Amino acid sequence: MRKWIAGLLLIAVAVLALAIPKPGRAQDDVQAEAIIARLNAWRMSEDVWPLKPNDTLEALALEQAHFITSLPELPDDLHIDSRGLNPRERALLTPYSWPHYQLPTQIAIGENAALGDVEYALEFWHESDTHKKTALNPAYREVGVAAVPYRNSTLFIAVFGARPDVLPALVDPRDGRTLYLSNERFEYAHFNDSVQTVKTIQVFDSAGRPLYDEPVAWTDRLAVPADAGNSVFILSTDGEHEVISPVDLTRDQVLLPDKLAPAIEPTATTTTITEATAVPTESVPAEATPEATVTPVTQADLLIVYSADTLDVLNVSGAEADWRTLEFDGTINYPFTQWTKVTVFPLEALPNRHCLQLRSQAVSGDVVKLDDCGWVRSLIQVDPGRVFWQQGPFDVKRNGITIATCQPDASVCAVDLP
Repeated sequence: MRKWIAGLLLIAVAVLALAIPKPGRAQDDVQAEAIIARLNAWRMSEDVWPLKPNDTLEALALEQAHFITSLPELPDDLHIDSRGLNPRERALLTPYSWPHYQLPTQIAIGENAALGDVEYALEFWHESDTHKKTALNPAYREVGVAAVPYRNSTLFIAVFGARPDVLPALVDPRDGRTLYLSNERFEYAHFNDSVQTVKTIQVFDSAGRPLYDEPVAWTDRLAVPADAGNSVFILSTDGEHEVISPVDLTRDQVLLPDKLAPAIEPTATTTTITEATAVPTESVPAEATPEATVTPVTQADLLIVYSADTLDVLNVSGAEADWRTLEFDGTINYPFTQWTKVTVFPLEALPNRHCLQLRSQAVSGDVVKLDDCGWVRSLIQVDPGRVFWQQGPFDVKRNGITIATCQPDASVCAVDLP
């Protein structure tokens, strides 16, 4: 009996070995980035915002590229996987779980493919109406590209995507200060309880101080001054929903081809910030512009972002942070150690760009994280009566000493840790 079972197991293993595709060829990061750079240059020439690289979309592209290159011959349809699934269907599955809008069929995912070199891929997509429509679609805000060697050539697969309440902003690497903003343009967004077309924005410097006296009309680009620090935070609203987009000015840069022209000078469509609390310069008469002494800004260590129902605390220190002795003190007292009672994670060494979240029990559904939060390490739902961040000012304390006071109507509160 044991020999018979062992024989069946050997046959099963042999069948599985035949069914599983051979491991995919290595990713060519240089060519993948070249594709993204060329896509961004193309989109920007058509007045469409550039795309932010996304690891999940890249993994989706690589999975399909590895499947295609494992076949003896190229299939007629490069977008269908071994299970007969298209890119949108694959994106919904674990481990990708790409967020959809109201219904799973309302998912912002598109895919282009080409076999050749970078020049050929872009030329092919330029000349194909279907591929051109996908590449220039303003509904997409993020991208992942696979570049896998195949028979003395390269198979390129670019997966485009967008997520509800995620509005990336990227800095132009040629001047380090021109920001390209994105907006919600997906056709099914209006069915979803998420941000719609953004009407106004407010910009905060690295210390969480507003750079405008009042919110200003949304613009596709703006310029920030060097004294704003190494990061800014863009609060976008459609009048009902708010989205915060953190931007690291040294890291969140647009991928662009090296041969592009020199840095773009601000134009009439560019909002320029000239001082820490200035309205857009085009709306201020020259003679009315006050002289101001700008205080150097230090980089914040943690960022608190809150709305009517949700509060997020994000580590923006650039290194691991010890939050064990921190607490909120407002209408209720809330020590940070509460988060460790529901999830095991290193509160004494919280990685950079990881965050913690409080959410009212009045809100249901999947976890929605900040655009620049790599991982929500712990989520606690609280009774609507304990949403202290909307009930009045609250202090941030360390070892019982107040280090910052946040106002309920501020939406953003940046904290430096002594």
